[in-house]
Amino acid sequence: MEKKLNEERINGMNDIFFKKIFSDKECLCYYYNAITNSNIAPSDIVFNDKEIWLNSKSKGARFDIRFEVNNHINVDFEAQNRVGSEERLHRREVHYLSLMNSDAYYRGSHYKERVESVVIFFINDKNLSGREIKHYTLRDGKTDDTIDIMHLYEINTYKIINRKNDFNDKEKYDTILLKKLLDVLLTDKNNKYTDDENTIVRKVEEMINEYNKDRAIWLEAMALKTQQMYEEGLEEDIRQESMRRGHEKGLKEGLKEGKEKGLKEGKEEGLKEGKEEGLKEGKEEGLKEGKEEGLKEGLKEGLKEGKETERTNLIRTMFSNGFSADDIAKAFSMDIEYIKKVLE
Repeated sequence: MEKKLNEERINGMNDIFFKKIFSDKECLCYYYNAITNSNIAPSDIVFNDKEIWLNSKSKGARFDIRFEVNNHINVDFEAQNRVGSEERLHRREVHYLSLMNSDAYYRGSHYKERVESVVIFFINDKNLSGREIKHYTLRDGKTDDTIDIMHLYEINTYKIINRKNDFNDKEKYDTILLKKLLDVLLTDKNNKYTDDENTIVRKVEEMINEYNKDRAIWLEAMALKTQQMYEEGLEEDIRQESMRRGHEKGLKEGLKEGKEKGLKEGKEEGLKEGKEEGLKEGKEEGLKEGKEEGLKEGLKEGLKEGKETERTNLIRTMFSNGFSADDIAKAFSMDIEYIKKVLE
């Protein structure tokens, strides 16, 4: 009996699906060639370890897909569904590229050996600014001379898929091909490319469909997607709400405490410099300290309340979407009794 698709179709930009798709060398080659205007074959690829830690003190990285081409090009494929701060994104990209380049030279190797490092970020965020495809390399700021050994690509999948016109001649990209290759990763429709002439596009769609039919893979991907939505999508809302509630509580308690402390200190100071001046200074100092202490306490309590509320809302939402209590407990490694208590 043919397996049916699970309740919600997950696309190929989910980390679980992304890593499975690009563990296939044929798919990997096709996407790499389309983006970099190269012509490598599956036999040219050797997969590398997905982690780099230069030493115990430095910040390392865990890569989504890391591989080597013909012993001289080191490549990293990364899926990024939300950018948040572009400044943080750029720092992460440069960090990954620098790690790749540092790891490319083995102990005892010579600098005369040509080694290239290529990092490609697939970014699905409509708010990302700039061109659809950004290609960074080392370049002289005045002459435009380049050192052609380090390459960073930002692929704005959202903008490419929704682009209405072709790329210009200088960019040398096949618009139709790139749209298909990226759209098949992101589309929420089933069998959109079943009859497409491109075998890789059909293959990627079939792989995504199969992953959506496999309950274990789908559940793992859905748990990751839900967790990312909770952490990335709701994090700012929780922070803002907690800050607001903490501010209100802290201000109220701080004013009360500040007045009491201000009066006390003001009286003591007033014995030396005069009652009127002492009350003024004591009250100001008391208000300041009281607000700071109250804000800290209020923020802490607000954050705790906000996180607990969002966690129980998340469990109820997943249950209403068809997850069993056992599925939810397994997905988040929670105690089943706690899940049942929340769902009562």
